[in-house]
Amino acid sequence: MLGLHVIATGYSGNVDFCQSPYADLVNYRLIKLKKRQYPHSEGQVWADPDINHAAELMRRFVLEKRANRHHHAWPEFSAVAVGQRYKTRLETIYNEQIRTLTDR
Repeated sequence: MLGLHVIATGYSGNVDFCQSPYADLVNYRLIKLKKRQYPHSEGQVWADPDINHAAELMRRFVLEKRANRHHHAWPEFSAVAVGQRYKTRLETIYNEQIRTLTDR
């Protein structure tokens, strides 16, 4: 989003926006949380990242000098793109409200 390459665990919500070529996803294994390890943790799991895989992704990033390829990274999250999506959504909501009011 800031033009930086991301290395993140390949689990949960961040996989929705951590996409190649802007991100590398670290392998993981799910582990059950112990009782009282976290509040309300009963039955929950934790994505335990594979440290060796993360280190390999970091090494590869440096060796391939991939940092230079991100001058236009994350265009879908630029201020202009996000602003346009907000504008479109607000227009949709407004138009739906107008339609609801005029249908009465």
